[in-house]
Amino acid sequence: GTEAFASLPLITSFNIPANVSTISGGAFCCCVELKSITVDKNNQYFTSENGVLFNKNKTTLIQYPLASTNTEYTIPSSVNKICLYAFADAYNLKKINHANSITQIDDDAFGQCFNLQDFSIPKNLTVINHGVFHGVRFTNLVLPDKITTINDYAFWSCPDLISVTIPSTTTQIGDNAFIGCYKLKTIYGEAGSYAESYANAKGYTFIAQ
Repeated sequence: GTEAFASLPLITSFNIPANVSTISGGAFCCCVELKSITVDKNNQYFTSENGVLFNKNKTTLIQYPLASTNTEYTIPSSVNKICLYAFADAYNLKKINHANSITQIDDDAFGQCFNLQDFSIPKNLTVINHGVFHGVRFTNLVLPDKITTINDYAFWSCPDLISVTIPSTTTQIGDNAFIGCYKLKTIYGEAGSYAESYANAKGYTFIAQ
């Protein structure tokens, strides 16, 4: 289930047996010493690649090993969903590449990736969920055109965030979406958009584009 192994923070490797058929997102939450996940070759439901856990056809990325020493990772182009807490606390990652195939990122997926500096939000994403980018080191963030919703705490305490460009498609932003972003001063967007009303309500400078 969710956070099934969270009580085992010191495990460094884990093998998924052949008979396991269900693993919830967040099962390895807080396993900050985990360097590799492997899967029995006879398992019909899951697979791993370079220590990263996926569903069998690699459309869902379930868990990245948080203690991997790699500073850069490329998400396979087959992936369209990133699970709850999948990268949360991956403290060595500075750059994540992807092929814009991702359409869903669950809550807190990149939360507390405090060294992550280089990540572009997937262009086909429509919702930015709770805590997804907590602490990520964005600076001048441009959100893709399909974003409709930015949920509470989505960008909580992003320490380097200076400005955000929000598209006209965005019609819902949580009151605390940018809480703790103390350097954030400017929101860019279309005149008359929801972004403008949000900026005005929160005391940010709004610049129409």
